[in-house]
Amino acid sequence: MLAILAFFLVVLAAGLGFAWLADHPGTVSLIWQGQEVGTSFTVFVVLQIALVVAAILLFWLVRGFFKAPDRVSRFFSTRRRDRGYRALSAGMIAAGAGDAVTAGWFAAADGGEKWDRICVGQSNERHRGFK
Repeated sequence: MLAILAFFLVVLAAGLGFAWLADHPGTVSLIWQGQEVGTSFTVFVVLQIALVVAAILLFWLVRGFFKAPDRVSRFFSTRRRDRGYRALSAGMIAAGAGDAVTAGWFAAADGGEKWDRICVGQSNERHRGFK
């Protein structure tokens, strides 16, 4: 709700600002290397806003390009972790139901790492059959 209100306030401020610019026309002249370039103040402000938006977009693209390897590796590690936890959950359900073969298959599917963390403190004979 507050985000919508903030958006409407920003749009209102931009509208009032452009209305003020339209009511108070002016010119901007730049002299650079002997060349004079002149335009209205409204066009100058719009060009400045477009320049800022283009700079932000360029920064966003460059940042995304350099963060892509980290995002890809995070995707695969998260997927691997989630597969392990799904296998662990299914294996624990199978073990609780008394199906040792299925529980052993799921324990092998997650590499046994999460199963070993769960079974800490239990005897080796008890969970050896589940690996």
